[in-house]
Formats: sequence, structure tokens, C-alpha cells
Amino acid sequence: MIPLRSFCLGFLSIFLFSSMVQAGQLTIAVVQYKDARTAETLSAGFAEADLAEITNSDKVESRDMAIKGGRVLFATTLPVGSGTSFAYSTRLGVHRADLSGRFSSPNLKAELTLQDGVDIGIRKFSRSVFAGSGALNGSVPTIISIRESTGKTQSAVKGKATLTTYSFTTLVVAQWKK
Repeated sequence: MIPLRSFCLGFLSIFLFSSMVQAGQLTIAVVQYKDARTAETLSAGFAEADLAEITNSDKVESRDMAIKGGRVLFATTLPVGSGTSFAYSTRLGVHRADLSGRFSSPNLKAELTLQDGVDIGIRKFSRSVFAGSGALNGSVPTIISIRESTGKTQSAVKGKATLTTYSFTTLVVAQWKK
């Protein structure tokens, strides 16, 4: 006869092992480009890439010209199973990132808040929120949010004022691998 304690421990270990087997690796990155880019071009560029590898530095490291040179604002890989919620916070110096969301295969909903300390003595902060949702396409990196921004800035050099127009593209990309 098996004691109840051994039975419970065995059941618990089987449950934990099966939940770890079903968990995959979710990689989420926020990438910013200094020019206007289309979602179709970027999706085609990310299709052949491993998101964790190409966002492992300050810039997107890829041979594909469609995605090369983007500035990586945030990137992380988390163990996430299907049908689970997740939350992640990290801090580096005066920079803070808070990520939260829900993944129920293949749908992902995520929100990332980046907070940068501007002036430590006065405690002023700059805060950016990036949110996105969508169905992840197998183990291919998928753009779940894209934001195109344009603006104008004025500069003066030796008495000449010039008005410069700028545009940039910011996207949230996610990839889930079993």
C-alpha cells in the first residue's frame, strides 16, 4: 500500500513537470527605426529571424536590410505557458521596465511601460507605454503593434532658422517557441 504522502508528492511532481513541458519561451522586443517603414516590409524581414538573437544588443543585428539598424528599446525572454498571465519588472540604474500581459495560444496581449529618469535630483521622469495584441504566427516573430510618428523641430545656426521634419517607426514584436 502506498502512503498518502508519497502519492501526493508523486502527483505534485508529475503536475509540475507537465506544466514545465507545456511552457515555451516568449520573447518580446520594442524596436524603433529612425525612418518610416511599412508593416509588410518589417514582417517579411522578421520572418526568417530568431527574435532573441537579433535583439541581443542595442541595435537589431541582422543581415536583412528591412530590419537592420533598428534601436532596441527593450527585449526579454520569459518562460510562459499557454493560457497564463505574466508580469516582469526590471531596473538598470535609473531606467525601469514593467511588462505584463496574457498569453493563450496563439493570442498575446502585452503592455510595457518604460520609465527613464531625466533629472535624478528633482525626480522628473519620462514615461512611454507600448501595448499590443495579436495572434502569434507559429514560431515566427510577429508584429503585435506598430506606431508611426512624425514631427517637426526647429533649429537655429548662425541666425538661420530651419524647420526639420522627422519621422520614426516604433514596433512591438513577439515570438513564442515551444
